[in-house]
Formats: sequence, structure tokens, C-alpha cells
Amino acid sequence: MAISLEEQLYSPVKDYFESFGYEVKSEVQKCDLVAMKDDAVIAAELKLKFGLPVIYQALERLSGVDLVYIATALPEGKVARKNWDRQAKKAIRLCQMLGVGLIVVHHRTMKADCLVDPAPYTPRKYAKKQNRIVSEFKRRSGDHNVGGTNRKRLVTAYLEDSLRCLRAFGLYQQYRGVEIRNLSGVDNASAILRNNHYGWFNRVERGVYEVTPKGREALQEYADIIASQLAQESQARLLA
Repeated sequence: MAISLEEQLYSPVKDYFESFGYEVKSEVQKCDLVAMKDDAVIAAELKLKFGLPVIYQALERLSGVDLVYIATALPEGKVARKNWDRQAKKAIRLCQMLGVGLIVVHHRTMKADCLVDPAPYTPRKYAKKQNRIVSEFKRRSGDHNVGGTNRKRLVTAYLEDSLRCLRAFGLYQQYRGVEIRNLSGVDNASAILRNNHYGWFNRVERGVYEVTPKGREALQEYADIIASQLAQESQARLLA
């Protein structure tokens, strides 16, 4: 049975709550469904598709009841189902963060399945993720990108460290990785030279590198970034 109307979601969701001993009624004070058991009050908003409209509705209900659920039809069809499967984890996590439950109704069986129950949510902070963000932020000499950019090469901390290594060479000199590390202050200088992500360095012999023509061009291309680095380093020396 294909679900084409929101009202078709009502009976399966009602059956779901009744199976836990709730008394269920529809269209109560703008709520699509209200379930009560003892003093507990639950509201459910019914929508054919999961999206912002039903999320907004669910958030409005939070101030008037104990728990809120979003009930939606599980997408049918190969493409629609594939898209849902790809986004389901994000939908569940969003509901968890909002303290809202999520129920899906299956087209063929017309049964309701609860994917997540409402509960207070406190996101866990991952120290490694935060440390990476802080490290990236501090290693940049300034704000050299435009937020939202996705087609231009970003000026990342890695690129800035590569520029610091590039500057340490001078124009045509050859150095070992450890020497560049000491001259530039970049801890992973040897790895930057070895990996040569931007094509700026050439290995002369084992552990010895020089700057390529492309690297010399980069000194001109990123002159504004280098100027920012020099200013930052000068300020750091004054404060030391």
C-alpha cells in the first residue's frame, strides 16, 4: 500500500503508542496526534517527508508536552530509498540533538518503527577534533580565505607551513630536511619536503632538497601570505 496522504500515517502511529498502553487522540490543539498515559503527554507530528517543515512543527510542540515525535513515511522506490538510507543517520542525529523522537511508517506493512526516542542530548566533544581545529587556526597567519569558497585553493595551515619551508631555502640553496625544520620552525618540515604536495621542492639526493621553478613562482603568487607571516613573526619576537 503506497502512502500518499499524511492521514494514512495516523493509524500505524496510533497503534504504536497504544501498544505501550497510551490513549491516543488526533488533532488536539494543533497537534496531529496526542498520546497520554498517566501524567505523560506525547505529541506526534505527521509528515510524508522528513524535512524542515515538520522539524519546525515539532519544535513548536516541545513547549506544550513532555515528549515530541516526528512520524514520516519511509521513502519508497529505489532512488528515494537510497537517498534516505544515505541521510538517515543525519536525520536521527538531528532529532537526537533537538530532543525529538523519529518514527517511520513502512509502505508495505503499514507498521510504525521508532528509530529514536526523545531524550536530553549533550553532544560529546572529541578532543582530537577540537585540537585539530585549534591547531589549524593558530598555524594560519591570518584570514586569507572567504567563507563558503569551494572552487579555489584554500590557504590552509599546511600550505602556510609549506610556504615557511619555501622561505627558509632562500632562492637557490640546498638543505636537508632537519635544517629546514630548524630554519622555518615547522616541526613536520621533512614530511612536507618529502611529500612535495604542491610541487615546490625537488629531492637532490637522500634527505637533501632544493626549490623548483614552481616553488619560486609560489613565492610571488603568495607574496601577501608571506608578508602576513613575516608581520606575525615580527610581532611574536617583540612580545617574546
